[in-house]
Amino acid sequence: MTELPAGSPYANLGEPSFPRPKDVDRAFWAAIGYALYVVLFCVVSLGSSSAIAELMRRQAEQRGQVPNPAVIAQVSAFLPPFAIGFGVVVGALWVFFAVRMRAGRNWARIVLVVLATLGVMSAFGNVVRGLLVVESLPGLVLAAAVSYLLFRPAANRYFRAR
Repeated sequence: MTELPAGSPYANLGEPSFPRPKDVDRAFWAAIGYALYVVLFCVVSLGSSSAIAELMRRQAEQRGQVPNPAVIAQVSAFLPPFAIGFGVVVGALWVFFAVRMRAGRNWARIVLVVLATLGVMSAFGNVVRGLLVVESLPGLVLAAAVSYLLFRPAANRYFRAR
């Protein structure tokens, strides 16, 4: 690739004139933390048949219903491998978008904020319903941090310059 002369108006095209802001780096690490959280959440909270069965029993009792042991057994057998696979795929997507966001891709920033909003709503829903409260709080904090950091003034300038 040939270098353009220093005085050329196209010499620095696409490169911002300032370094990546700390808020973008912090958002990157919060997104990586959220990716790890999703994988661990799916493995620990949803990855065992007994945890699924207990969660289903609690939900049925909170609704005033009688738990159906046959349904609980079927779901408990199916859901753990699905939940672990889901966690790995979602975690990998978070890492992919975080890497692209850190490189200055505004579309990745928007996707991360959409995913973070879904994560906040999911965690908040769990907390309000009293399900997996302790397990949901780290995800709530990390997802909210990603959204907040990605729209700070320095981050906005960084993505606008790209």
